[in-house]
Amino acid sequence: SGSANHGGGTSVDQNNPWFLGSDPIQYCIESPSSDYPVSLSQLKLLIKSSIEDWQRFIAKYDFSNQHWSNAPFKLPPPSSSFAEVSNCNPETEQLTFLFGKENKTTLQYGSKSEHLLGEATRGIYNYSTYRTGGTIKIKNFTSDQKKLKHLILHEIGHVLGFAHDSVFVMDERIGDRLALNEFDTYYGNIESPFWTYRISKSQDIRFFYMNNNLCSQFDKNGVTFNTAGTLPQHVRSELGLLNSDCFTLSFKITEAVVVDPLAKTVKFKSRLVLAVEGSPIKEFDSVFEAIHHDQTLDGYDNRHISMTLPQKEWPGFQRAVLIGGRDLFFEDLPATGFIGINGKIFSAAFSHKKGPALSISFPEQLKWWTLGDSLFKFASSSPN
Repeated sequence: SGSANHGGGTSVDQNNPWFLGSDPIQYCIESPSSDYPVSLSQLKLLIKSSIEDWQRFIAKYDFSNQHWSNAPFKLPPPSSSFAEVSNCNPETEQLTFLFGKENKTTLQYGSKSEHLLGEATRGIYNYSTYRTGGTIKIKNFTSDQKKLKHLILHEIGHVLGFAHDSVFVMDERIGDRLALNEFDTYYGNIESPFWTYRISKSQDIRFFYMNNNLCSQFDKNGVTFNTAGTLPQHVRSELGLLNSDCFTLSFKITEAVVVDPLAKTVKFKSRLVLAVEGSPIKEFDSVFEAIHHDQTLDGYDNRHISMTLPQKEWPGFQRAVLIGGRDLFFEDLPATGFIGINGKIFSAAFSHKKGPALSISFPEQLKWWTLGDSLFKFASSSPN
């Protein structure tokens, strides 16, 4: 899998962005090991492309214009500009890329696990400059450049301050995904149709169903249709599907209204869209309500960049949070409500953790059906 390690500091600061401020992040690329299956010139192109992808992502969610919450003084945003240098010097505030090799930083502070495909290891965090050097190490595990780029993106994400499970490419189980070729259609992308960083109004949210009975057809977004015969019988019946039907499901927020500004209650309308090959599209309307709860700093989810300072130097300070792409009501998930399916009303819930998730209650079976859970597949589970 991929990993991030802190060097000689404390565990509380291990997820800090490595570089704050407007100065570019200087990085160098050492020549790969002699048996590495990808050339230095190709690796440079993969790194450059990965950096550009993260820069577009940061601009999309407006991180550079956000302010740190709860900071006792003004902190600059994380740096997202990069400048390649020719000479590698691990002793400086520099980012070094290693392919099939080790250096002093990885040997001293890196993980000893044989199972890690990639690792981002930094030196001791410098609280005077808010910048620290470190190393991204990628093992010799594949010649597939799409897989390599996906892992490079993941490790650069740690350097920028993005935690595991904050977005598709930061999946904590990235090593397993790469080994099993899971979701290989989306390798090399920070977001995927079924796991975006944020949810926005009118976004077409895809629910991916991972099984061994995929149909040969693809929808307009390149998502494979699924065979209805793999669904639980009661779900298939309520949706009006036959065993042989090929289908996709998507979800869209259509309207959001602040019901009570004082109580910070938000109601939003949405629609579940069922597309069956060879049949008209069916749309099922739903209504959800979310009540905002003021979060403690520890209550923020992984979709935030955080900055922790040692309490011995800043007594009483816990953590500053940089909120990117904040949207009034989508910060307030989970939401609860109802969905109408073929003339029946079902209780439902909508959340966003490892991607969007829609849960529908089927009271006759005493079960909830979840689309887009942390395993990226439909799941039936008994209520707690």
